[in-house]
Amino acid sequence: MEINQQCVVALTWTLKDTLGEELDVLSAPVEFLVGGDDLFQAIEDALQGHEVGAELDLQIEPEQGFGDFNDQLVFLESRKLFTVELEEGMTLEGASLPAGCNPDAPKDVLYTVTEIYPEHIVLDGNHPLAGIALRLSLKVEGIREATEEEMTELVTEGQHWLAECVAAKYEYNLGLNDVPGPFDEGYDDTWYAGYVFEGLGDQWQGYKDSTGELTYTYGPSDTTLRAEALKMVLAALGYEESGSDGGSNWWAGWQSAGQSEGLTLASADLSQSVTRGEVFRLMFEAANMTGSAYQGYFPDVNSSVDYSPVEALYEAGMVTGDGDTGYARLNDTLNRAEVAALISRMMEWDETESFIDEDLVAYTDSGVSIASEEEGFWSNVLGFMSRMLSKLLPANLF
Repeated sequence: MEINQQCVVALTWTLKDTLGEELDVLSAPVEFLVGGDDLFQAIEDALQGHEVGAELDLQIEPEQGFGDFNDQLVFLESRKLFTVELEEGMTLEGASLPAGCNPDAPKDVLYTVTEIYPEHIVLDGNHPLAGIALRLSLKVEGIREATEEEMTELVTEGQHWLAECVAAKYEYNLGLNDVPGPFDEGYDDTWYAGYVFEGLGDQWQGYKDSTGELTYTYGPSDTTLRAEALKMVLAALGYEESGSDGGSNWWAGWQSAGQSEGLTLASADLSQSVTRGEVFRLMFEAANMTGSAYQGYFPDVNSSVDYSPVEALYEAGMVTGDGDTGYARLNDTLNRAEVAALISRMMEWDETESFIDEDLVAYTDSGVSIASEEEGFWSNVLGFMSRMLSKLLPANLF
């Protein structure tokens, strides 16, 4: 019988590191379910098609075995936090770490006490063999068909693994129930998908249920509320919630923050749908943009209406006219996909403005002058680059 994906193999082996130090020995045969969680995939792949008596020598790289060493899983903790007697080599579950330990320490990790000092201890969440290449010499001692019970277990493990993958996709903001994620089919063909995932997790999270748990549903075609628009814009520009008025509405803290900034929308009824004109005004005010004289960029926007925000956003590349008409449609509502697109463009604009204001202008402190605003943006950038290169390259190149 040859080894396949629905069998049990009995193996003996000797495991060593690349320096030849013996790490583990199976002198008596031990059974493993092929296709389960018992063996590394590299070992299972190598075993396929072999029969009883086969002997294999395998080199298992860290990424095929216990993973690369992650220094972000090493924590220095105060010894006095721990009431248990500590010994080097003992393991502690992340979920049971005492209060006061580093909050960045993942709770689903098993930590090893690797070093003990008078005042501190070192906790390492890596597997003891992480980052180590392994050499495995094994022999196939027996092969048999998997029992029905074992196959059921295999199916159950597969379903559990699939559920974990789906949960991880949501946890790391790589998928939603109603918007294809970066690794899903249809992502490139859905015009708003990239915009939604641009701010997912930081600027917006999608809907929650009655218990406050995320449903991983965004609702791209749903009409946007004023409260939602206010929160999304403020979060995208780095604002934070401030003290609420004690009301029961989830947006109270964002409304308070908006009111302290003097934002027009923050004083409106936030339970109502937001209009395009209101979103434009909100972005205009929150980003501290300035208007200019009426230009007439949009056929349906004249000088008697609130033209400054939409024209400023148009000049900044955040807003364009609607389809063939070129209308701004200031009184129409916006769905959540359209708001995500607008705010993503605003974040790109804000990053550019921050670069000009903080990085280019800050260089003036070192004695390098920046061209005046009247000379134009590209004059500033080109002048800055020229002066930077002149300091880095030989003078005879200029």
